[in-house]
Amino acid sequence: NEATIESYFDCELFHFFKIVFEPIGYKYNPVKESSIATRRHITKGRADTAIGALVIEFKQPSKLKTIKQQKDALEQIQEYLDGINNENDTTMIGFVTDGVKGCFVIKSEVGTTIESYRNIDWTTLDRLIQNIVSLGQTALNSRNLVDNFCNPPHNDGIAFDLLSSLYSALSNMTPKTSMLFNEWKELFNLAHDDISKQQAIIDRRSSLEFLLKVKFSGANAEYKALFALQTAYAIIVKIVAYRVVSYARYKRSLYDFEILKHLPADALRAQLSALEEGSIFREYGITNLLEGDFFSWYSSPDQWTHEIANSISKVFDVLSQYSNKAVLNKVERSKDFFKALYETMMPAAVRHSLGEYYTKKWLAQHVVDEAVMMVNIEYWRGLDPCCGSGTFVTVMIDKVLQQLNNECDESKLRHVLDRVKGMDLNPVAVLTARVNYFINVSHLIRDNEELEIPVYLGDSSYVPRKVIFDGIRCLEYSISTLKKAIEIIVPESMVSDSLAFSKSMTTMELHIKNLDSESAYNILISLVDKDDLTDKIIERLQLLSVELVELE
Repeated sequence: NEATIESYFDCELFHFFKIVFEPIGYKYNPVKESSIATRRHITKGRADTAIGALVIEFKQPSKLKTIKQQKDALEQIQEYLDGINNENDTTMIGFVTDGVKGCFVIKSEVGTTIESYRNIDWTTLDRLIQNIVSLGQTALNSRNLVDNFCNPPHNDGIAFDLLSSLYSALSNMTPKTSMLFNEWKELFNLAHDDISKQQAIIDRRSSLEFLLKVKFSGANAEYKALFALQTAYAIIVKIVAYRVVSYARYKRSLYDFEILKHLPADALRAQLSALEEGSIFREYGITNLLEGDFFSWYSSPDQWTHEIANSISKVFDVLSQYSNKAVLNKVERSKDFFKALYETMMPAAVRHSLGEYYTKKWLAQHVVDEAVMMVNIEYWRGLDPCCGSGTFVTVMIDKVLQQLNNECDESKLRHVLDRVKGMDLNPVAVLTARVNYFINVSHLIRDNEELEIPVYLGDSSYVPRKVIFDGIRCLEYSISTLKKAIEIIVPESMVSDSLAFSKSMTTMELHIKNLDSESAYNILISLVDKDDLTDKIIERLQLLSVELVELE
């Protein structure tokens, strides 16, 4: 009977849990209920846990014999889950079993999923154990990221401890950090002499002084504070991205965050340096999730400090306590995973002074719906030229997936990557949008599939100019740097295959870092049609390779 089945679970599965998991801090003490032909175990998680509740119902075997009985049992547990007070909208799990077969019922914010009955085997028991563990683990979701890293409304969390460490390190900048900092200032156009923005600049300064609990001695101190704040946010996003991507590829994190948080300072720096270069993500087949940017300065040997190491160890400590559940988007409903974290870390006065105003999702949905109706093209394509963290991008992903509801995952992914693209001038926004894009297509990606996320860093108001150079159709573009402008003229054939071009640029970056202009040049000419390699084109490509190495 049901009591016998319950006792077997108690003596075997739950006893196993007690001896293995209780010593490391996980407990299973369910509330036990009984009714006619049913015994029930109910366990509730905390407000921040990955699973809000787990309900296991033990049935007499005679009560799950027929299809109608099995259906009635599922309706019964579904009604029970519906009756549980779940203010935080966390996922709740139900499991009905007669000791031989069982069925999971999952109730989440997007609805209820009822799986099929299947005979109990080790995978069933493993899943139950994982669900019990998740009752004690923090859910990796946007709300918990804000609570754990920012601690609002006091704003004295780990993220701001990291901010202080980075700000202190900027008082002694290396020549390369100084160059990156100055280029960053040019990009964000932070000059104080814009009379129309004086009040916004004053408000931004006050907000940053409040966060750091210091008084700035001049404009440069304020710029360093903003640079440090964007760096702190970028570090957290990159580490979370690593956790999410490795779980999507391998269903687990390939680096144990418990180990990482205890690494010596120099070893931790080496891990962060590898992360910043993006090589870890390229090994996973994602060619452009992270690229060398302004915010990798802290990981250089001469810029790294014990204070930065301690702060980043705390980041790993928090993330080591998170469950992987509810991270990857397994439904056709988009989400902006980092929006709340960004808006909490970046005071409103800072965002508004930079011209950042985020569009509400309902408005983005309305705009996209109207645009699709206006163009009246079945397989439309969409570009958000100032995409920010990706609100419009994720809404367009939704729209494509809804349109292709009956297609296979491979077809859905190909359509999304080809039809939904974003661009922004802000490297923080591009980083966030790329990770959001990945999260929202992660359920479509097959193992070892290589992809480029079509969100790009660039100025959408300044596009390459088409010119004829030495009789060859070319693209002309100028990149301004504080050292000197780099004038680029390349044949159109070099960029005709955007994915091949992007992959080649990843390889070329390594040659530039190794100060190998000849190998960089060989990469460039390998992309150009042979008929386009005139003497003057070759001369321009050689010059470009030398200039890029000189800049490095």
